Amino acid sequence: MPAPHQSHGMRIRLLSGIACAAWLIALPLLAQEQVPVLQYAPSDGTRYTTTETGTVTLDAGGDREITIESEMKGAVVIKREGSDYLRSDTLVSFDLRSDSGKPPRNYALEVLQGMTITFRIDADKRLVSVSGLEGLPKRIKARTPPEVASPLAKELTEERILQLARMDWEGSEMNLLGHPARVGEAWLGLDELVIPFARTQRVYMATKVTGRARVRGRECLVIRQQFALDPAALVGFLGEGGAKDVAGKSPIVSDCEVTGTAQQTVDPATLLCYGNSKTITARATVELPDAGRVPMTIQETTKCQYQYEAPK
Repeated sequence: MPAPHQSHGMRIRLLSGIACAAWLIALPLLAQEQVPVLQYAPSDGTRYTTTETGTVTLDAGGDREITIESEMKGAVVIKREGSDYLRSDTLVSFDLRSDSGKPPRNYALEVLQGMTITFRIDADKRLVSVSGLEGLPKRIKARTPPEVASPLAKELTEERILQLARMDWEGSEMNLLGHPARVGEAWLGLDELVIPFARTQRVYMATKVTGRARVRGRECLVIRQQFALDPAALVGFLGEGGAKDVAGKSPIVSDCEVTGTAQQTVDPATLLCYGNSKTITARATVELPDAGRVPMTIQETTKCQYQYEAPK
């Protein structure tokens, strides 16, 4: 009898159709699962040290050029407190050298050396508060001459330190959060750069995941960045879709010209960094004690290395 045979065939086709439909439904879900996003999730008790070397060149034309080299060593401890993170930073030591033959002074670093400053990062991964600055006024008075103490106390306030920390946090960790951890991903954002001896400057920041690297047993991403006042200058770096990213965005109007590049190697599962470098070039008008307001080209290059302690 043919009927049972046809019924069996129909059941096979029906089951095959259901299976195919199920796979089609599941494919987008599988694609999402294969591309995790960058997230900030360091382990409770994470400890590491940093060594940052830097070079700042100030060129005011003629023979008015000076180069300052620096090395700063720091220690960082990250702890969990409920859904928040507490990140404690300590400036352990610093060294400044100048080709002028006279060692430069940085009273702010002299005051902050040895202090442990703790920043609170909330459940939304926003840097919300700072603590550990209770003894700062006494340290300023004890470690600086009277003519420096008063203006420095106005600059080294809790509000200013929190503002600078937020600028750094939002331009680094917050800029990466939630983006796909996939080579080729690129996006456009904004950042605030601190221009040495000048000011802070808002710029466009293009970020691109350019490769992978295995560092100390961790699968990391290599992330590059470019900075410019005019977003159109970043289209080529952003690649496919770059023109769409910058559409409708106007250049930032400023009397300070700024360009720059950066690269960092990060663990996408924690956003812990395993090395970074940055070069910023700016042309700005700077107030010099012996010459008044002078046009100056400023170039800063920094490189930071990280050494993580083994989990206890």
